[in-house]
Order: sequence, then C-alpha cells, then structure tokens
Amino acid sequence: MYRRSSPGQLSFEDFYLPFGGKLSGDNRWVQLAALIPWDTFEVEYAKQFDATRGAPAKSFRIALGALIIKEKLGTSDEETVEQIRENPYLQYFLGFSEYQNEVPFDASMFVHFRKRISFELVGQVNEAVVAAMLIPTPEDSPTSDTTPPSPAQSDDEDDPPLPPNQGKLVLDATCAPADIRYPTDLGLLNEARVASEKIIDQLYEQVRDQFPVKPRTYRRKARKAYLAIAKKRRPGAKRVRKGVGQQLGYLQRNLGHIDALVAAGASLTVLSKRQYRTLLVIAEVFRQQQQVRVCIEGKFGQAKRRFSLARVMAKLASTAETTIAVTFLVMNLERRLCLLLLCFLGRLSACFSGLWWVFRALAAPSNEDWYSWSGDRLRWEMSSDSNLRVTEGCL
Repeated sequence: MYRRSSPGQLSFEDFYLPFGGKLSGDNRWVQLAALIPWDTFEVEYAKQFDATRGAPAKSFRIALGALIIKEKLGTSDEETVEQIRENPYLQYFLGFSEYQNEVPFDASMFVHFRKRISFELVGQVNEAVVAAMLIPTPEDSPTSDTTPPSPAQSDDEDDPPLPPNQGKLVLDATCAPADIRYPTDLGLLNEARVASEKIIDQLYEQVRDQFPVKPRTYRRKARKAYLAIAKKRRPGAKRVRKGVGQQLGYLQRNLGHIDALVAAGASLTVLSKRQYRTLLVIAEVFRQQQQVRVCIEGKFGQAKRRFSLARVMAKLASTAETTIAVTFLVMNLERRLCLLLLCFLGRLSACFSGLWWVFRALAAPSNEDWYSWSGDRLRWEMSSDSNLRVTEGCL
C-alpha cells in the first residue's frame, strides 16, 4: 500500500521544533530540498505498490532523500539512520513536518529503497535537476521586444518553443562500448604511436639529404614500456596512469618530428588516403587524451574519492545501478549549490560596489557639479549640494 504525502513543499519556517527556534533558510539541506521536484516523480514511484493491500510504504521523498543523505555524508546505513534521527535539517529534507527523536525507519530499509527506486527513475530526477540548471534566468534572457520570433514559432504558435542550446558537450570515444582491448587509453595511444612511426619512416625518405640522422622515436623503449603493462593480468591504476603518460610523451615527440619533416620539405602527398586519415586520427587522439581525458576522468575521480563510486557495496545489479545513479545525482545537486553560492556572492559584490561609489561621491569636492553611476537595479545622480537623488530603480 502507498499513501501519497501532502502535495507541495513544506516551508522550513513551518517546521516545528519542540525545543524552540526555527530552521535557517541558508542551510544546505533546506536549499537541496527546494532543488528536487519530489511531487513530479512520486506518481511514478507509487505505481509499483498495491492501492489497498499491505502496510503503507515509505514515501518517495523519504526513500530517495535517505539515499541522497547516505551518499552525500558517506556513511553506512546504520549511521545514516542515526544522523537523520539527530538532525532536524535532515528530517525536514525527508519531508517531515516536525522533529521527532525516534528513528524514521530501520537501517535494513535501504535495501528496499534501492530496489524500489530504479536506475531509470533516478535518471529522470537527474535530468530534471540538470534541466533546471540550464533554464536561463529573466535577467540573462533577452526581452521579447528585442528578440524577433523564430520561423518555427511563427509557423505554429501552439507548439512550445524549443529550449536554446547551452553548455558544452564533452565526448570521449573511450566511454562508448566498443571492441577495444583493455586498457583502452593505453592501447589507443600505443596504436597511434606505431602508426606515427610508420609515417615518419615514409616522410624521412624524401628529406634524407637534409637530415643525415633519422629522427629518434625510441620505438623499442616505447613498446617495451607498453608491454610491461599490457601483459599484466591486473595492472594497478597508478601503473596504468604512468604508462599512459609515457605513451603520450612518445606520441608528442613523433608528432613533432612529423611537423619538422614537413617543414623541411617532405610532402604528405606520398601518403595513401588511409595513412593521411590515420594521421588526422592520431592528432585527434593525442588532443583528446591530453585535454578531454583530464576533464572526464577528473569527474570520475571526484565521484570515486569524494563520493562512493569506488566502493559500491550493493550486491544486486539493479541496486548497484541505483547506487551509481544516486552518486551522479548528488554531484549535480552539489553543482547547483555552488552556482547558487556564486550568484549570491556576485550580488553581494555588486551591492558593496554600489556603496563604495556612494561614499566616494559623498566625499568628493564640492566644486564638482554632477556624479552619476548605473548599477544592477539602481541609478542615482548627485549634485554639488550633496543631495542624493534616485532617478531609476531601487535598491
């Protein structure tokens, strides 16, 4: 049986504390509770329960909220329940209307929460959180008077306008499933290095007279370093990172030799179409592994060190997928909190900047006639008689 909770977000000011006082709106858990659309996905969560039989199940907010708390704090199931019992902010995050000193549920309920909240449902919540981050604010979006309607909107006014493209899409070919042997990055770089050495051999034949000594590629050392890792059954992460760095260095040296040979007069026309296309791929693989790989692996490293992606303890495949999905959901929620903090600091800086201009104008010499300054929402003018006049907007 499932009983839907009361719709709407409970205000933190209405949360009852028996020992007096009120919750603070600046608390991170109060802000996180406002970022998640609980009511939107509760209907989907309630479909798996019978409407008349069985004991009432815990609400969707309690189930998902408990998983988020556990992931964010990095605690065990038992410790998470104790933290919820002791912290009124965590109880508000779970949707309680007042503080209670009893445990809200047993620690074994986490197993049922992971089974009931599927990987797809957590993905939908994550997509909603990310979509809310990409919605432009009224201050950032252009006004309707200055923006001409698009042809798609003028043809059919009943269809909702498509959201504008925002952000930056980062793709990595090593993240897509393909028949690439492990370790992926190391194997790709080794193949790129071998192909670049063959291209160097062909280009060198054209400028042999100018270069009495063939450019050194250290191919034997590079292959030996690659095989020292590739032949190991379980190479450690530290050893793999070191090997990737070595192959990147060898590949960078080879690409530099190719540029030097071309600058000396070697022509790329001697290469076949396949070799020329391979050269372009080599340059792209080097750029991707050197730059994009840092961004993607940095996020995975954060998920492993700061959160629990490196220690997924769930035994079932479905519950393990839910645990992984909750990890990335919490990372996106952390990102939104950081954006809110940056927005607050920006407005605070603008406020102090405006006060600085006011004090500067008040302390200015009396022989200056007018001072004017335009802020975010305030425009004022000041005359030589030190009378401040707000001409547009308000603080």
